[in-house]
Amino acid sequence: MALDISVSTFEYLCGLLSTGSGHVVLLGVYRPGSQALSELFFNELSAVFERLSAYNCPVVACGDFIVHVDRADDVNAVRLEQLLQSFGCTKHVTEPTHNAGHTLDLVITRNDTEISGLRVGAMVSDHALIQFRLRVKKSCAKILVVTV
Repeated sequence: MALDISVSTFEYLCGLLSTGSGHVVLLGVYRPGSQALSELFFNELSAVFERLSAYNCPVVACGDFIVHVDRADDVNAVRLEQLLQSFGCTKHVTEPTHNAGHTLDLVITRNDTEISGLRVGAMVSDHALIQFRLRVKKSCAKILVVTV
């Protein structure tokens, strides 16, 4: 699935998963730790989230953001949290996901998307495997009543 957005501060792969119950947009994100966080990163991430906000189905963004969200005093963590709130999103990982003890890998959904059973598992390389269940509900038809 193409979002037609070119970014230079991170890599992403986006796909549409179809089930008998509905659809889910999955976004995988990788931000190289060798690049410093910048204004451009937040602008590009915002552009991707803006494009994803047009989908009327659950959206799950997960991956290696390399933002120290475990540090409440980190300006980049605060900025990411503000960006997510502006799109009505929640980050679900609160445990360390890196062998240095930081939370760098995230699972992000819109506030109306239910996930359960999230757990940070064993280390795969220097990052942990994150597992969760996503409930996909069949969309109800919207009824529009027009009186003329």
